[in-house]
Amino acid sequence: MAAHLPALIPPPKQLQQQQQSKHRNRRQVFLISDELRADATPIIHHFLAQSTTTAAAATASLRKEQTTPQPQTIHTRSVLVSLARPVSTYTSTARKLGYLLSESQNQNSVFAFIDAVPLLLNMSSAFPITPSSSSVSPLDSLFAAIKAAATPTITTAIPSTTRLTITIDNLSSLVSLGILVTDVTLFFLNTRRLLHSFAPTSRLVVLVHADIATPDDLFLLSYVKEHADYHVSVRGLDSGYTDHATGQICIESGMAIRSAGIGGGTVFRGTGDEESDGESDNDNDNGGGGADSLDITSNNLLYHVSESGAVKIWVPGNLA
Repeated sequence: MAAHLPALIPPPKQLQQQQQSKHRNRRQVFLISDELRADATPIIHHFLAQSTTTAAAATASLRKEQTTPQPQTIHTRSVLVSLARPVSTYTSTARKLGYLLSESQNQNSVFAFIDAVPLLLNMSSAFPITPSSSSVSPLDSLFAAIKAAATPTITTAIPSTTRLTITIDNLSSLVSLGILVTDVTLFFLNTRRLLHSFAPTSRLVVLVHADIATPDDLFLLSYVKEHADYHVSVRGLDSGYTDHATGQICIESGMAIRSAGIGGGTVFRGTGDEESDGESDNDNDNGGGGADSLDITSNNLLYHVSESGAVKIWVPGNLA
């Protein structure tokens, strides 16, 4: 999928090299926001495709270079935390987009899936989940599950292949379940800190719904935006409905990047003139990173999802 997303114009070479150096060792937080009329599923799968294909390539390289038969350790891992859909929905969509999500329970699996809602409801007989009188957060068990899924990534890590991607779909559902927004923000921060304990090129990708106007949901969106390196906003067309475009995507540097004095980064790479097929060959050129390739501060794109599930993303005015 990443191979067919639109390329962006690079800055001067010297500035690009400086920004690449600063980004290469940064753990990055991507906030994806969407709304009812523009679903962010294609963007979620963009990051899943990047993380799983990079993991598979790294593992194949390690096995090829191994001279004696030994147990193999995968140093790149994708952990998907779902509060919205079963794993079958993700794997089905992935097949339509041309890549595979292969869940495995062993220590060396590339893709780990955590079904968060049953995990949370098992902790409480009440619905919505009521705040506990103790200091234990209802999200502690979920964080423990994420930490357990991420741990095998780092056991005997090789620096060039230690990439961990944690994708949370979506944080807004935690508020809908009745969990205090302060607990949700603490859970977000703890997961973010988990990245800093492990791989230097790790990513946290979180989805938050932007069209829920309750005070708690608005606070959650604002809070995550304050701590995000990049904000990918998916929304309906300003011009209204059209058969040719499903919605628009705005990419901008987050507050964490701006406060650190670091420029933006390219989230998407590719030509943008073909329907997405899920392949991301170009990702392996720089360890699967689209975000540390170029420097941008904002970019507006259009996207279309066909009935077959194929996704096309392009710069306005550049559609063939």
